Amino acid sequence: MHLKEEYKQKIEAEHAHFQTRLAACKLNPTRLTAEDRTKHLAHLETLEQRMASSQQRMKDLDNADETVWHEIKEDVESTWVALQNDIEEAIRHMGE
Repeated sequence: MHLKEEYKQKIEAEHAHFQTRLAACKLNPTRLTAEDRTKHLAHLETLEQRMASSQQRMKDLDNADETVWHEIKEDVESTWVALQNDIEEAIRHMGE
């Protein structure tokens, strides 16, 4: 399989995994106060928006030619790693 396709499949699988985890986190009851829960739910919404933006970048990456693909891939990768870390932190804080 071509490197570009393998990378796309890897990132799509990771996106699906984290979308599922975010959705579950929003539904799980927590020990947070109502005020804190409201703040963190808003934060989760922001993370979901960032995921949507990341998915759009993946589409850009998918449509890029080989010369530009490697440059875009590095940007997508660093953004995705940062987003994953933020999602993990938010989920831990919500008490998953």
